[in-house]
Amino acid sequence: MPANLSARALLWIGVGTIAFSVLCQLAWDVVWRVAGLGPANLLESWWYPLYVFVPTVLVPLGSMIVAASFVARALERGTESDSAPERPRTISAAWLFWTGLTLTVLGLVVSAYLQDWLTDLNAAGRTSLALDALNLVVIPLRMIILPLGLALLPAAVLVKKIESRSRAGVAALPHAG
Repeated sequence: MPANLSARALLWIGVGTIAFSVLCQLAWDVVWRVAGLGPANLLESWWYPLYVFVPTVLVPLGSMIVAASFVARALERGTESDSAPERPRTISAAWLFWTGLTLTVLGLVVSAYLQDWLTDLNAAGRTSLALDALNLVVIPLRMIILPLGLALLPAAVLVKKIESRSRAGVAALPHAG
C-alpha cells in the first residue's frame, strides 16, 4: 500500500475488505443451500481454495487494516502543527483496548457456544427461516468479531505509545508568552 494513504482511506479499505469477505461468504452459503450440495461436494469442487481464502486471508487482512487506520490516525494527530485548530479527540487508546477486549471475548463466546448450537440445529435436519437467518448472522459474526478484536489490542498499545510520545513532545516545547 502506498505510504500516503490517509487514516480515513485505510479505515474504508479495511471496512470494504471485511464487507467483501462477508458478502462472498454469504453468497457461497446461499448458493450451496439452494443447490442442496453437502460439505463433501464443497471439498471436491475446483473453487474450494477460494472458499478458504476469504476467512483465512481477507478477514484478518481487513481487520488489520482497520486497526492500522487507528494507528495512522494517531500518527496524523501527532504530526499536526501546534498552530492548527484543536480537533476534537476521536478514539483513544483506552477505547481501542476495551473495544478489542470486548470483541475478543464476544468472538470466543460466538465461536464456542453459538457455533455448536448452530451445528446441532443444522444436524437435526429441520429447515426454517429462523435457522437460515441464524446461519446468515452467526457465520459472519464468527468470521469477523474475533480477528477484529485481536487486531485492535496491539493497535491500542501502539496508539498509547504514540499519544504518550506526542504529549511528551508538546510538554518539552518552550511556551511563548
